[in-house]
Amino acid sequence: MEPATVWHSALGRRLPSLARAQPPPPLSSMSPLPPTPPGTGPGAGGRFSHGSEEEKRGKLNRRVEEEGERKR
Repeated sequence: MEPATVWHSALGRRLPSLARAQPPPPLSSMSPLPPTPPGTGPGAGGRFSHGSEEEKRGKLNRRVEEEGERKR
């Protein structure tokens, strides 16, 4: 429950009315990501960051495989 209180306090300083009106996002959606602003919602930022992370991992894996083949 700590992330929810942190999210509320961070938003409360900037947008007190929105922080009171909107409930915090589910902990599962915000645990790997930074808190999403109230306008975007959990899906918009989540899909983008997850996709880019997967692309980075794929590129890194390919580089590692290529380097391994070169060393052989």
